[in-house]
Amino acid sequence: MHRDGGFEEWVNVPAANVHLLPEGLGLEAGALVEPYSIAANVLERMQPLRGDRLVVYGAGVIGLTILQMARALGIEDITVIDLIEERLATARELGATRTWHGKEDVEAAARELTGGEGIPLIADAACVPALLPQMLRIASPAGRIGLLGFNPTPSDLVQLEVIKKELTLVGSRLNNRKFPEVLERMASGRLDPLALVSHRLPFDDMPGAIDMLDHHPERARKVLIGIGADIRA
Repeated sequence: MHRDGGFEEWVNVPAANVHLLPEGLGLEAGALVEPYSIAANVLERMQPLRGDRLVVYGAGVIGLTILQMARALGIEDITVIDLIEERLATARELGATRTWHGKEDVEAAARELTGGEGIPLIADAACVPALLPQMLRIASPAGRIGLLGFNPTPSDLVQLEVIKKELTLVGSRLNNRKFPEVLERMASGRLDPLALVSHRLPFDDMPGAIDMLDHHPERARKVLIGIGADIRA
């Protein structure tokens, strides 16, 4: 993460950072371990309890990995929110209990769903600072909110909402040695990383792939690039 050379033919890393792919997991699955490690880390920081509901803001790749990881951890009631219908459809395919379009009255939907009690777990994979006040309002007493965004724009934070409910806001960045956990869950079949892959392209098509991800997110989830090897190996 903090070194140049990610697209070099050879890269030198500490031995502790190298993990053996379990038998049966190919390079395609291996290329997707890192996003799932982000999901594993933020969920651990949020300390889910048995019976907790989870709301995930954002159905991009990180939101979808949080959805899959939460299901693997035994969280049964998961709502995913997004503005792009194609992403919401993917979330339902991957096991979301329900989806809400971001333009609907999310707060009213949360009140109806929980009988006014609010949501215990909220993961912000949309990373839109303006959404934080809404998250505070729909959170339940003692709710935990996991924040993943790097946007420097300030968010409005009403301390009263945090204090009267005794909310916990946690930041999550990268992962805390979660690769072994993710690999074990992939090998056991509790995670389906290839469900995130929407495109497989050769190295020469990388500029187009980046442009698609930047400007047409509704068309793509994870794009795998073959570099000097068959990405299906």
